[in-house]
Amino acid sequence: MQKESFQSRYGKATMWLALKKSLFAQLMYSVQNVVDTTVPTAATNYRQRFFNPEWMDGHTYMQQAGVMAHEILHEVLFHKSRQGDREMNIWNFVADIKINNMLLAAGFELPTPGAFDYEGNKFPGKTEEEIYDLVKKEE
Repeated sequence: MQKESFQSRYGKATMWLALKKSLFAQLMYSVQNVVDTTVPTAATNYRQRFFNPEWMDGHTYMQQAGVMAHEILHEVLFHKSRQGDREMNIWNFVADIKINNMLLAAGFELPTPGAFDYEGNKFPGKTEEEIYDLVKKEE
């Protein structure tokens, strides 16, 4: 039996979003989605979303839908414009923690490993800016 590729699962992932998480499905097509082997996993520049097909191939369509929703939430939560002069790597890590915890709580499936709040939701009710300050203090 031939293994399904990301391109063949992409339709299943977007259909799952449309049926189960319709807001995300609408947002999925608000910018161009690009298959791109130059990004390690997935990314967004707010005009396009990039998905590495080789990395995505290692995940189920449910996990792929989670990755798609993850990139959408970076856009919806204005992470790039809220970064300010904060260190990009730390800011992105903090944003990923916030997004991944939100997605898991909303019933999404995500690939692991990933950025999660492994300490039992150490940051409930905190903004990304507040989490960033706490992470920087612990550094």
